[in-house]
Amino acid sequence: MTKRGDDKTLELFEWTPPEVEVTFAEAIKPWASIEAGRISRAVASTLRENKKDRETIRQRMEQICGHEVSAHMLNNWSSEAKEDHNINLRYAFALVLAANDPRLLSIGLEDSEFAIIPRRHLHTIKEVLITEKMEELQGELRETKRRRRERLF
Repeated sequence: MTKRGDDKTLELFEWTPPEVEVTFAEAIKPWASIEAGRISRAVASTLRENKKDRETIRQRMEQICGHEVSAHMLNNWSSEAKEDHNINLRYAFALVLAANDPRLLSIGLEDSEFAIIPRRHLHTIKEVLITEKMEELQGELRETKRRRRERLF
């Protein structure tokens, strides 16, 4: 329990684990399918919520993919009215890298077995998988030893 006036001690039950999966807010996910308007809203959110301005992002996208990216292209990709102008994968990757915002890659994965996670969590996930396998093998080893002992007596 935190003492009155103690601002250095954290309450155990006040802590919530950080989000690991990278996704958009619920407002971007009204449908389960990957449809044009949803992709456009995701692009628009990426551009709108980013600290970098559109011009900086546009220039960085050009550097990343080695092709022209115009302001007109960004506007089309972020407009729900332009359903026939969805961003292609090359430019989507460039936008993710230029904006440093991987949420666009999560569109359509919500109902699948896949998730986009920050690279810094990979070792933690690998550790958990190794631990689970070790526990499984320990159980098999215990069972094998038990059976061996039963046969000896």
